[in-house]
Amino acid sequence: MRKLLLLLALAAGMFATTPAIAADPRGNFLDPAEDYKIGSNDLLAIEIYDLGGPGTQTVKTTRVSEAGTINLPMIGPIKVQGLTVAELDKAIQKAYRDAKIVANVQVKTKVIEQRNK
Repeated sequence: MRKLLLLLALAAGMFATTPAIAADPRGNFLDPAEDYKIGSNDLLAIEIYDLGGPGTQTVKTTRVSEAGTINLPMIGPIKVQGLTVAELDKAIQKAYRDAKIVANVQVKTKVIEQRNK
């Protein structure tokens, strides 16, 4: 019985689909190379490496406020509206460096939902 359950679990994993990283309100996939400007109500996934110590990864999923800001762990609110993902990554790195929290923090942001179009 355990072997059957294990086989079923493995088979389900093989056929599982991962959700699209980002899609517009009509469900069209977004071109990651596009210079999309982040806006209010966008849903972001932000991966911050080494924030909790060397080798750690902090993942924050957050929606951009109507004022165009997000709250970062140990930093607080920062303005993100109008930035591209690359610009936001640099702004977050600068915020942690300037606050002397992590000198060489690595950041990777993904737009999960675009809501401002």
